[in-house]
Amino acid sequence: MKTEKQGQHTPGPWTATRDKHPGEDRYILNSKGNGNFGHFQGWAEDGVTMPEEDAANAALIAAAPDLAAALADAVRAMDAWSTAHPDAGGVFGLLTQARAALAKAGVAI
Repeated sequence: MKTEKQGQHTPGPWTATRDKHPGEDRYILNSKGNGNFGHFQGWAEDGVTMPEEDAANAALIAAAPDLAAALADAVRAMDAWSTAHPDAGGVFGLLTQARAALAKAGVAI
């Protein structure tokens, strides 16, 4: 699985580390070898914080480069397989969805 820079995003792998500041609870986003590049802070209109949801969202953000690379690898593998199996039906719909998700993330295949 590749995690080098694809598109214009900061190269992975990324980590999200909880960083407690007085009065705020946020996650610092870090790219291995490239240092800190941003932060994520949950926000609630009603003022009620949701630390479990914030932690899950930060983990999902940190996984983004790996998810994009894995999906791109899967699309390449499914493309090769579906060429040999033109009657594969459902695979083509999945490929369309996967390509759309990768395009949304700016990842070229």
